Amino acid sequence: MPRLKLTRHQAGRLAMIVAAVTGCPDGVTRPTAIARLDILAGDTAGVVGTALQFSAVAYDSAGRVVGDARITWTSLDTTRARVNALTGLVWLGPNPGDALVIAAEPRSGAADTVSVHAAAEGEVRWTFSVTGQMNNMAGPAIGPDGTIYVLSVPFPGTQEVADVHALSASGVPRWSLRIDRTSANGLLVAPDGTVYVTGRTVRAISPDGGTRWEHILAGASSSAFIVGAVGMSGPLIVAGEDSPIALDRLTGDTAWVGPVSPVGAWLVPPTLVGGTAWIKRTADSLFAFDVGTGAIRRRIAEPDSGVADLAFGAGPVPVGASLYVPTAFRLGCVDTAGTFFWATDYRGRGVSEPVVDAVGNLYLQMQGDGLVRRDPASGVVVWRRPALRQRWAWHGGPALAQGGVIYAAGIDGFFAYDTAGQQRWAFQTDEGTGTLVPFVGAPGIGADGTIYTNSETRVYAFWAAHPAESQSPWPMWRGNAQRSGVARSR
Repeated sequence: MPRLKLTRHQAGRLAMIVAAVTGCPDGVTRPTAIARLDILAGDTAGVVGTALQFSAVAYDSAGRVVGDARITWTSLDTTRARVNALTGLVWLGPNPGDALVIAAEPRSGAADTVSVHAAAEGEVRWTFSVTGQMNNMAGPAIGPDGTIYVLSVPFPGTQEVADVHALSASGVPRWSLRIDRTSANGLLVAPDGTVYVTGRTVRAISPDGGTRWEHILAGASSSAFIVGAVGMSGPLIVAGEDSPIALDRLTGDTAWVGPVSPVGAWLVPPTLVGGTAWIKRTADSLFAFDVGTGAIRRRIAEPDSGVADLAFGAGPVPVGASLYVPTAFRLGCVDTAGTFFWATDYRGRGVSEPVVDAVGNLYLQMQGDGLVRRDPASGVVVWRRPALRQRWAWHGGPALAQGGVIYAAGIDGFFAYDTAGQQRWAFQTDEGTGTLVPFVGAPGIGADGTIYTNSETRVYAFWAAHPAESQSPWPMWRGNAQRSGVARSR
């Protein structure tokens, strides 16, 4: 972060403080072994309420480190940054904004300053613009090392070309890879950092951007939403358009192929629960496949199987013995034995995957309701916020963070609510167009609480300090920030 520019008044205050803590009046120098003091700062910004640890190193005139330097710390604005005078621990806030922190060595008068930033929750941390259009079916995926991966279409309207982008946690581009036979699909990151992208071709991409293998899917559409699912071990499971398929994670070789669908297609992302892969056939049924062999363990027909209730990109969400199954127009609940419990009424085309809190409450987005909380036992609406409709019917849905915070991409902005339905903050922008732009990326929550999402042309990182809810069995789209489709064990 660039150093803060001082006004004449601030410069005078700085000189007075340095003189006070060092015991040296203005314009007076004192012979000493210490010639220079440097502050060592990793991060210089954080969310209000969090802390930063600074240290300082003293050097003599020959550039040697002075190990017994006594360093005193001071803040020029204690409403934005308070610092422990002895340790250099800085608490940010209570107000957002910039402040100067000073480290001084009393015996010599040596001093150094650093500008710190106390960010408000919901403040933009960084943005990244793409050529063309962002993927509008999923959201950013986060690798185990914190790398942010997104997919864009450089030539909108063309279904055969896509760009994979890797960004650092601070928004710096690491690499981009242009691929063919893929466009508006999502991607996922395996525990070892391998990135898998699906379309007419499935690709395994290493964390440095190299292609490890490619596997062409017979009959699959480049616009099919078949993200896949991958656990700590075992194959990559892909719901190809014609048949579900399992691929060896290291080689891309076929492990097994499921049945060809006589009706509809296998387009919905699979969900892994232990050794079972739950895959939705878009027209009529949910199937349980053995992950290792591909054998069908169970078929659960929709209660209204005569209705063309296509599911698009919403996968089944498992919670204990229950399965919440989004379809095009409603959300249904069955158990793993096939018993039907309830289904919502028809609320317009577009039902996201629900996220689930520690006690089982469901939060999802529906075109007819916006952001809605539903009772897990009955599916009844507890509250709804109609303004938070998705831009497209098949968007991923909200994310749940610790402290009962819900993040959601809406048709005219990005929003944070609490589990009681109260708005915490909102971000809206026209990106220079004169009209509020929609946010389309299912929110991904970083390990430090940073929120990642995207509009149709930019990736956004928002300051926040709430990691994903650790007690939730399904806190965000595809179960986690890696979008791996794996249910948490409880």
